[in-house]
Amino acid sequence: MRQIVRKSQLRHGMKVKCVIGGTVINDAKISINDNGKIYICQNLAAGDHANDKMGYQYSWTIMRADEPGWEGVTNLYAEDLPIEEGVMANDIIIKGDTKRMILATLDKIIFVSNDDDFLTPFPTPFTLEQIIKDGWKLENNEKDTVVSFTYEELKEKLGYDFKIAEK
Repeated sequence: MRQIVRKSQLRHGMKVKCVIGGTVINDAKISINDNGKIYICQNLAAGDHANDKMGYQYSWTIMRADEPGWEGVTNLYAEDLPIEEGVMANDIIIKGDTKRMILATLDKIIFVSNDDDFLTPFPTPFTLEQIIKDGWKLENNEKDTVVSFTYEELKEKLGYDFKIAEK
């Protein structure tokens, strides 16, 4: 499971889990109308009406095409978000029996941990294309692993200074 944080990650028919207005939803799918309005279709929380309820009884608007925001939805997680959709800090990637953690992402540069040691950075950063070409996959794990670093802590762990570019 990976947390959804960007509209671009949502796909029509994508299986998700979330919380709607305090109600935990463990069985749901995303429906996207032709006008770009995005819904979570499920059987517990009545809301707005999606054109395609994906076989569920109810649908809940989570995002309008022209407005940011999640419309009362929290903890939105996708079941099978592919690595090609990008990685985020704290994601775990695997290749065979080896695991690494994504420590930070800066524009197109990705900093990862050493093999099976999430506190020590790998000496060289990567691009997403390099990670995919090398055969790394996202770990599909229900458990969330959260490791937070301040700028100074990450600088110390990386062993060099860096600048976060503004877009």
